[in-house]
Amino acid sequence: DCSACAPGWYGPNCDSDCRCGPGTCDYTTGICTCPDTDEQGHYGGRKCERCAFDWAGSGCKTPSHWCNNHDVVWISQPESDGIIQVTGDSKYTTNMQCSWYLSFPGSTRITITFDWIAVEQDYDNIYIWNSEKRNYNNPVAKISGRMSQRTYQVTTGFMFLYFDSDVTNTDRGFFAKF
Repeated sequence: DCSACAPGWYGPNCDSDCRCGPGTCDYTTGICTCPDTDEQGHYGGRKCERCAFDWAGSGCKTPSHWCNNHDVVWISQPESDGIIQVTGDSKYTTNMQCSWYLSFPGSTRITITFDWIAVEQDYDNIYIWNSEKRNYNNPVAKISGRMSQRTYQVTTGFMFLYFDSDVTNTDRGFFAKF
């Protein structure tokens, strides 16, 4: 009888773990249902252990701009506490090509601060340009390796941010605010 199991457990002998973080557990199947509301937060993962795609921050309530592999994420409004990240809390995959284009009409500068960066040194790179497109000969910054608290600024109303991973090792990516 599953109704006799202690909270967080399920199954015929109540010996299967059904802890779902902020979510709810189906005590018959053990499947977690994660919250996905502005009030409760936007959670994902098998056990609701992380923020869902395009969400971040405390309680998974802050919109975030995750990598849309081989496509461009367009950001055309300055946001208070705007966030850009590769894949949230999981490792990025090989052969990722992520682009974020920030265009703030009327703005003369855009600042981005990386809280942390963890990419494969010399092989996986983050590029920043003060233009509307990539120009490998003239980046504002080319970033690789592990570091924290780095701030970059462009003096135009445009910023093109690009992340490229190679075919071997991966890491966590980065977490940046603009």
